[in-house]
Amino acid sequence: MVHKMHLKVICKIVTAVSVAVIPAIINYFVKRRYKKKLKELKLRKNKFDNSYYHCIFWTMENTKCREHMLNSIECGNNCSVTYLETIIRLLSSSKLSIALCMYHLTLKQITDALIEANNRGVNVRIITDAITFKMQHSKLKFLQKKLGFDVRVPPNEDTFMHHKFCVIDAEDLDLHKMFLGSLNLTLQGCVNNFEFVIITNNSHMITSYKDEFDLLWKTFPDIYAYNF
Repeated sequence: MVHKMHLKVICKIVTAVSVAVIPAIINYFVKRRYKKKLKELKLRKNKFDNSYYHCIFWTMENTKCREHMLNSIECGNNCSVTYLETIIRLLSSSKLSIALCMYHLTLKQITDALIEANNRGVNVRIITDAITFKMQHSKLKFLQKKLGFDVRVPPNEDTFMHHKFCVIDAEDLDLHKMFLGSLNLTLQGCVNNFEFVIITNNSHMITSYKDEFDLLWKTFPDIYAYNF
């Protein structure tokens, strides 16, 4: 009789332990499997990069596009006007911010796109070169002097600020995009030179260029510090 009572107690203990421990063990292995699957998905996502790249090249063919640029008439898919419209559409698509780092800008079409973005409430920041900023045809000087755009230049005029890139909507992973290349946003660059521009939404590139822009922005003083 005593033996049977002990057996019942043992059974109750085993049952109680099983009820408490088995779900914990199952939960442990389920979580472990979930973490493994999550890690595999992250690796797969990194392996298959969904970002896009678009390359534009200005060649000898674009020398015939000077009149097209002046009259805004496209002559085909490889026309300088078509290429410029591609860049303008990027600027016009901005919702949050434009960080433009450009050695020289003289094109009215780009200037108008920046003004329109600013009027929509987009945060437009511009870094340029101290020498080109002072040139007669510089649109950046017009934007800063006449319209109050936030423009910064390096403190040392002996060193060119020779970057040509623009980061758009860097704060939003669904909207962000950028362009970079050899092209200055000038008529000379669009019709006389061999130039290239790359357009991409690659997150790693955008983060790197945004960080570089922010570093330069903090390093360079406000344009009002100069007597231009």
